[in-house]
Amino acid sequence: MFLRILIIILILPIFLLAEETESQVASPPPIVESLSQIAKSLENLSNERQLEKNPEQLKIIKSEQADLEYDFIEVATGLNLAESNTLENKDSFSWSNELYVLLSPLINELKAISSRPREIEAIKEELAKHEKDFTNSNQLITGFKKIEKQTSDPLLEKYLTSFQEKWIERRNKTETEITILSQRLAARLAEKKSITESLSDIFDLFFKNRGKNFIIAIFICLSFLLILKFINHFIYQRLLHSHRKKKEAYLKLLKVCYAILTILGTTIVFIGALFYLEDWLLLVVTGLILLTIFWSTKQIIPRFWMQAVLIMNSGPVRENERVSYQGIPYKIRKINFHSFLVNPDLEGGIIRLPINDLEDLRSRPITATEPWFPTQKGDWILFGDNKFHSQVIFQSPDNVILQSLGGSKMQVKSADFCISRLINLSSGFRINLNFGLDYKHQAEIIETIPQIFKTSLEAKLAFLHLDFTINKLSIELARAGSSSLDLAIILDCDGKVAKEYQKLERILSRLCVEVCNENEFVIAFDQMRIHLAEPERSPNI
Repeated sequence: MFLRILIIILILPIFLLAEETESQVASPPPIVESLSQIAKSLENLSNERQLEKNPEQLKIIKSEQADLEYDFIEVATGLNLAESNTLENKDSFSWSNELYVLLSPLINELKAISSRPREIEAIKEELAKHEKDFTNSNQLITGFKKIEKQTSDPLLEKYLTSFQEKWIERRNKTETEITILSQRLAARLAEKKSITESLSDIFDLFFKNRGKNFIIAIFICLSFLLILKFINHFIYQRLLHSHRKKKEAYLKLLKVCYAILTILGTTIVFIGALFYLEDWLLLVVTGLILLTIFWSTKQIIPRFWMQAVLIMNSGPVRENERVSYQGIPYKIRKINFHSFLVNPDLEGGIIRLPINDLEDLRSRPITATEPWFPTQKGDWILFGDNKFHSQVIFQSPDNVILQSLGGSKMQVKSADFCISRLINLSSGFRINLNFGLDYKHQAEIIETIPQIFKTSLEAKLAFLHLDFTINKLSIELARAGSSSLDLAIILDCDGKVAKEYQKLERILSRLCVEVCNENEFVIAFDQMRIHLAEPERSPNI
């Protein structure tokens, strides 16, 4: 028994395969059957075309016959002539049609998102229309009944009855439609969700349909950026070992190329990824975003070019040159998307600027002897019409703080301080004193008295231990005034005693008086001479 079953199992597939082969041989190929059916259809259409007289119907038959002929040729030969014919008979180019084709995926997606609110609005409009029809039907039926009560004409009553039945039937249908629409509207309103739930549904719909493609495109862009960063790092390391003079130019060029490739390359890779994934909706949205960005930034493209020239160190502002920024001189240490300006004489004198702030500046070569700021911290100056003798205790890019001997302080903006008229005493200073003597010393004022004053003052200054601070002392006749002979006493001092500037002025005046007392020189004072007119004499008679 087991042996019989085994034989049947082994032989049965052979019989089934033989039957299948016979059936395949006996039955005609599918192409032949399709061609036979198309031929029969063409024959029938030819007969109808001969018998048909109506031009419109004849046109439809001809169109169907042409379609069948194209199908016959395509099935028999594999060539699609209908497509070629369509291309030949294609309508002229239309911007509206092309724009609709491009935006149709986005429009369809927006329709899908807003389908429920639009459906509710459509139900409301249809319900209002049926309610108006129901009201009109009631008014017509009421009017027919009123006229029917007022007439006894059988023919008129017949028509009134007929119209009443017609409008009653229409009212009943309208009432049914109102009931159905009201229930449908109530059901849709019952499904109303909160704003949070609606937004959640929109995001779920987007990420369910488009999220996968979007994430893949982002992943491809990140991979591209990593590869680009690796290539940039590799080239940068190679350039670090190149010739020093050429290295800086190559590094600048590398930075500009890297920035351009980062923007353009990422955009092209993202679009290419979406194109490969055949996500037309995201392609359209990306295209619209890029078009918007380009349209809004077309005015600043020349600025981008200017910034690239600056980074290449080929613009009007260049590295290791001097530039004036907000009224203060700086040295340009580095030009990049974030540039650095340095003033070595200021506390916190390093400023980081975005590159667009350098576009309106102009630099020039640095002169070795040119100072970076009018003062140094600790300098003594005369400020404010030479009335405020003070020391610089702090100076930064924003403010300068001055302190006088009494402890009072003055704060000045650094830009205003740079353009103000001040005298820096710490590099050396001169005291000018005009000392007047009486005209009785006119004979000795040219040589004798100036020499006496010089010898005496030098001795007295040495006695006060101030001689080491004196660079030069000169005394000479300044002018012959109306009331005095004025001596010009000029004292050049070292900047180390700038703190004692006002004190030295007082000491010099005191020492001059002492010299006059010791040598019996008369100090002049302002005099007024009055001339009296002679009295008039009476004439002799």
